[in-house]
Amino acid sequence: MARRFLVSGLYYHFNARISRLLPVDLHGDGGQVRDFVFVDDAVRALRRAMQSATSVHTSQVFNVCSGIGTSISQLGEMIARIQGVSFTPRYTPARAGDVRVSIGDPRLARDQLNFMTRTSLEQGLRWTLESIMPRHRSDAPDKSLILTAEPPVRVQAGPAP
Repeated sequence: MARRFLVSGLYYHFNARISRLLPVDLHGDGGQVRDFVFVDDAVRALRRAMQSATSVHTSQVFNVCSGIGTSISQLGEMIARIQGVSFTPRYTPARAGDVRVSIGDPRLARDQLNFMTRTSLEQGLRWTLESIMPRHRSDAPDKSLILTAEPPVRVQAGPAP
């Protein structure tokens, strides 16, 4: 089974730079805040929402989130700490239109779907790192994380059958 992870391009970029002991570019002061969710938690939320769609929640919108904000700078520090190396940010100009804080409100999902995240960001990052690093750690459960590292599927263009 392919290993997958949630933090997408941001995680790939940070991990690649940090693992090579290179500085990580942070736009602005690195204080932009996001609400990261491990894929197992996201899948549980979607399953609960699909199950409830046959009952009373057919038109509800639920945030799949932890309600916990983590700055981009804190994310880099966490990844470096897990790798046992230093985090070296390199600050670049802020990008116009960047959202400063994006934290979801989990209350509706908690109250109507009985959903709350179970995996901390740090634990999810540990499992992700362990799944893509050459060494294998015995304490990592067999987890499927989001964004697959599988090779791309080649599609051949041609006339329709």
